[in-house]
Amino acid sequence: MNISPRSRLYSLKEAQTNSGWRESATSFLSRLAMEHCVSTQTLISEEILPALSESQEYVAQRKYSSVLFLLNGMGPFSKRWIEVLQTLTGKENLKRLTLLDWQDLIRPNDLIRKYKTWCSSCLQEWIAKDCVVFEPQLWYLKQATICPKHKILLSDKCPNPKCNKQVPVLGSSTRPGYCSYCGTWLGKTNNEKKDVSFEDDWTTNVLQEMLSKDPRSLEIATDINGRRALRFFENQGPISQASSQFLASIFGVHPATINRWKRGENPTLSILLKGCYLLQRSPFTIHNDPLDEDAVHDFIAKVVQPTEVESKLIKMYHNDQSAFLQRYRSLFISSNSVEDICRRAKVRESILVAKSPDIYNLMAKSVRKGRAAKQKSIRETLKSVILRTDEIPPTLGEVASEIGIPVRTLRKYAADICKMLARHRIDFEAKIAIRKEELMIKKVYDSTEEFLAQGIKPTALRISALLPHAAYLQNPKIRDSIKQALRDFYETRAFLVIQDPK
Repeated sequence: MNISPRSRLYSLKEAQTNSGWRESATSFLSRLAMEHCVSTQTLISEEILPALSESQEYVAQRKYSSVLFLLNGMGPFSKRWIEVLQTLTGKENLKRLTLLDWQDLIRPNDLIRKYKTWCSSCLQEWIAKDCVVFEPQLWYLKQATICPKHKILLSDKCPNPKCNKQVPVLGSSTRPGYCSYCGTWLGKTNNEKKDVSFEDDWTTNVLQEMLSKDPRSLEIATDINGRRALRFFENQGPISQASSQFLASIFGVHPATINRWKRGENPTLSILLKGCYLLQRSPFTIHNDPLDEDAVHDFIAKVVQPTEVESKLIKMYHNDQSAFLQRYRSLFISSNSVEDICRRAKVRESILVAKSPDIYNLMAKSVRKGRAAKQKSIRETLKSVILRTDEIPPTLGEVASEIGIPVRTLRKYAADICKMLARHRIDFEAKIAIRKEELMIKKVYDSTEEFLAQGIKPTALRISALLPHAAYLQNPKIRDSIKQALRDFYETRAFLVIQDPK
């Protein structure tokens, strides 16, 4: 008889596979555990880890627990676990529940959440309609902040006021739609509805578009200089034809980074989406019309809202320019371009041009200052540090951190003063070391005499217990102090015997 292949675990059907609501790998794993009436921890330790040939120590110490969220992403960890799940369940292409197919197109940096987020309205609808309760992959992308269906912010803490914790992506007893700590149904909401920004809505819709498409298709990917890359940056395309300087100001990166993207290097998803939002072009859709820089600047000026960091910088400049200059003075001094200042201040150049041209002009003016002016300013700053009467002279790294100028820049413009600062610190540390040594020598001397007075032999073991480390006994000065204490004790004792022969 012809018997079809059997799998060790149930061949569970995914909740969603070919849409922007496709199920996540961790959701599938937790539902698989529920179908077998065991906890996720039991399924992992009894079935998955033995199939991975992990050691008993690795299993017993649960060394995998802190990285289980990576199962939804891309990389070696996700690949190995998905391959084992496919073998155990007899299912094919479970990697659709992860981002493994995207690993040649986007970087894994800043991509997957460590804790759950969810839409309480979606969960409540599914349970009311008796549908399968699952957790879409969209909810685990860091760039997704709202539900594209209900237009509300995703929740990130248990609604139970006694719990109110962040829920791990995959805990020891995880169930989709429930808190793994207290078991509370996550369909309840404990947050008031807040206004959803146009950028959040646009970003989430683009993420849905991304998850609904096959990254292996020619619609998304192409070959650029022998690398598999997004067609968004292909040669002769509207993005490739735009100037690198303009794109750098939009994406908030160095022009060299833009050129690398055009040559096939993969961008991070967060930077890609932020820049594409300003361009109002999805990176997962082919656009044939060229970029209109004036239209982009007009959209930024009228629609785009500054980030919290950008708003804080702009507000500080208009409220108190002296405080602004004091805060960013060192940044202006040590930067070679406006783009460099914006990147280090974590603001977008295009936003400053549109929202606060005064700040942009101030940055441009500071950049135009010559090397001599920068050198004079840096040297004056360093001299003020030397003249301070601090009890503990700072290290060069501490000075660089305090004034916001990299160490390499300080050494470039004021090498002699940097050497002076380093010498002050070395001399200070030498004095501290000498003082510590003197205290240890005195302590050893006094302790040796005390042992002898009590009739206890001052062995190396007893003396070393008084020191920070036994190796200090190898210090000749400490060994000499022990010998001196022995001589002084017995000389004193002999003198007392001579004075009192009885």
